[in-house]
Amino acid sequence: MDNSKLVTISGFDSVAQNQEESFLKALAYQPLSVATKLGAKISSIIKGVFTGKCGTDLDHGVTAVGYGTDNGSDYILVKNSWGAKWGENGYIRMKRNTWKPEGLCGIYMCRKYVVNLVSIELILSTRGALYLWW
Repeated sequence: MDNSKLVTISGFDSVAQNQEESFLKALAYQPLSVATKLGAKISSIIKGVFTGKCGTDLDHGVTAVGYGTDNGSDYILVKNSWGAKWGENGYIRMKRNTWKPEGLCGIYMCRKYVVNLVSIELILSTRGALYLWW
């Protein structure tokens, strides 16, 4: 197996900045790479939909993977890279419909997504790592 080329991305595009509707339309199609303000205060996140104060001085990249509603509170489901002990098994549900164009923690300010995916192939390496090939 040639491990030098595990993932090939043929391009990327942007979602309209500071527009929740455009963000949700793109997110319904596929995950989005976004930047947020997730500082030390949020590193010990409580369970449930996060509604706290966090600012818009973007400092951390995460992946928005979905959205929904829990007990009447609309949220965006975000996967963090800090491991399963952070948040809710490595995820955070961030409040949406905040009526702020930039969204909570600036989530609508900077967003990209992959385009032109052709196929997916999963390969389990001899070291037990799972690779996703596009």
